[in-house]
Amino acid sequence: MIKYRDYLIEKLSDREEAIAYLQTSIEEYQKDGDTLALLLALQSIIEAQRGRSELVLQVYLLRDLVYHSQKEYDAAIEDYTKVLELNPDYKGDSSLPDLLTSAFEEVQKLPEESRDTLAEQLIKDIETEIRWDETLAKSPDVLAALAEKAREEYRAGRTEQLKNF
Repeated sequence: MIKYRDYLIEKLSDREEAIAYLQTSIEEYQKDGDTLALLLALQSIIEAQRGRSELVLQVYLLRDLVYHSQKEYDAAIEDYTKVLELNPDYKGDSSLPDLLTSAFEEVQKLPEESRDTLAEQLIKDIETEIRWDETLAKSPDVLAALAEKAREEYRAGRTEQLKNF
C-alpha cells in the first residue's frame, strides 16, 4: 500500500498537476486562511518538482511572501535566498516596470489588513487571467471558427457598427 504523501509527491511531479494543486491550495487558503495547509502544499510542490524549474522558483517566491506575512522573517529570507540560488539573475521588485513599482510602494502605505485584502484580490485576478489564457490556448479551432463566422456576417452586411467606437 502506498502512503498518501508518496502518492501526492508522485502526482505533483507532473507540472500540470502541480499547477492545478497550487491553484486549489491558494483558493482554499483564501476561503479558510489556513496558513499551515498552504505552506504544506507549497512544500509538497517544491519536493515533487525538484530542480530549477520556473514553477519551483515561483513557489519559493510565494512561500517567501507567506512567511513574510506571518512575520517569520528567517524562513522568508531562507526562501528568497533559495530563489537567488536557483536564478542568480533574479532582480525581484527592481525589475518591475516603474508603474508597478509605484503601485507596490503605495500599497505598502496601507494598513496590513487592507494590503492583505488587496493581495487576495490581485491573486484572484491573476488566477482568472491564467485560466482565461489557458482556456483560449486550448480552443484555437473554436476561436478561429467564431472569427470566420463574424467575418462572413460582416461581408454579408449583417453587422452593425458599435456606438462610441
